[in-house]
Amino acid sequence: LERDLVEGDMFAREEFKTKVNDEMDKVAHTYEIFKNVQLRQTEDMAAFKDAKHELTKRLNGLNDLLNHKMYGAVESTKDYDAWYQSHQPFHWLAEFYEIINEHGGFDVIIGNPPYVEYNKKIQGIAISDLYKLVGYKTISCGNLYAYILERSKKIMKQESFISMIVPLSGHSTERMAPLVMNFYEKFGLHLHLNLSADANPQKLFEGVKFRLGIFIATDTGKGRYSTKYTRWLADERKILFNALVRYNSIEDYTYQNIIPKIASPLFVSIAKKINTKKTQYFIGVGNKQCLYHNTPVNWIRSHTFVPYFCSERDGEGITTQLKSVSFDNENQIKVGSCILNSSLFFIWWITNSDCYHLNKPEIVNFKYQYDKGVEKEICSVADILAKDMKKKSIRRVYNYKTTGRVEYDEFYMKLSKPIIDEIDKLLATHYGFTEEELDFIINYDIKYRMGDELNDK
Repeated sequence: LERDLVEGDMFAREEFKTKVNDEMDKVAHTYEIFKNVQLRQTEDMAAFKDAKHELTKRLNGLNDLLNHKMYGAVESTKDYDAWYQSHQPFHWLAEFYEIINEHGGFDVIIGNPPYVEYNKKIQGIAISDLYKLVGYKTISCGNLYAYILERSKKIMKQESFISMIVPLSGHSTERMAPLVMNFYEKFGLHLHLNLSADANPQKLFEGVKFRLGIFIATDTGKGRYSTKYTRWLADERKILFNALVRYNSIEDYTYQNIIPKIASPLFVSIAKKINTKKTQYFIGVGNKQCLYHNTPVNWIRSHTFVPYFCSERDGEGITTQLKSVSFDNENQIKVGSCILNSSLFFIWWITNSDCYHLNKPEIVNFKYQYDKGVEKEICSVADILAKDMKKKSIRRVYNYKTTGRVEYDEFYMKLSKPIIDEIDKLLATHYGFTEEELDFIINYDIKYRMGDELNDK
């Protein structure tokens, strides 16, 4: 409040500052009386009720003063009662007077905020039209949980802690960059636990399929830490937080304005070698198309050929889940497709993304410099992989209400892992990875990516 009194437009006039300060003095005096009555543990209930009534009256008076000033600052078309009902103003100072004014804010804030889009419609009216937010730096994030986090930072004590469970995308996408910059990065210490939790392979809560993050933040320490994108099997749920979670420093790695999901310090070393290649290979120029599936789970699937897809409504074509990146010639397509199919790129994507969508920025920002020395070998492996993918695919037929009968080829990339490993070995030579780094790449999350295939072997 003191900051608002000095800087905010609402409190620009000296006379209003005086009114607010006078009202706060009255509240403070009344609060002391009420607290003394409580501490005496008197049996005089009349005195207690009188003190409580007087405190409530003073707090209501402070609320009313702030409400009318806010109304005068933001509204000119509605009368006060209509504005009050539509805006429902809430003043932390008046509602939590002792905590905010005497204590300097909350010691600990924990929660599970609502994951609700700000423009979601309720009975035909968007929330953003029902309840206007003013002055929030995270407003462009477009989700209520971002606003709750920003507000929480303002009502915390300097040395307090905050922890909440939020969508993983909240620190993993360009859209949420304002939240990262104006909330997480405002703390001296913040830690992020990144959880699959979407039934691939297991959920965190029954009935909830959602990629989640649990963070802890405070100004009592220094550092920035995160875990890998953590998966677990059903029988591992009981040891998830004790045995499977490992935090790694993210101080030496930055990507856009996100909190990366670092699986190991080895990834930081690998990423540095990738970024020494100054060339952007996936620049999207040319009339030749390399296709890729835009919602990977355990493998990224890219094609040098057009997979079979036919719907009763639209005929043969390309499924909408396949996107494309352009190249000048067939060899460039083969190299690009091999990179996208590699375990190296999978780790890059899962570290820097929301672990759900494969978007163009993750592809464009992956550096690869043309290397004539390995191009012939990579193109040869690309042909072998394409043939193997086709051989191990299964033709599926489904009937949908909107498109009718749909027939398409389904691919199983894990069955082609030995070939994908050869791609990673060639890329390791190109980037100069160590044997330890290559081993990390080839065996990354292998238990969850391979599943029963690993057990069969």
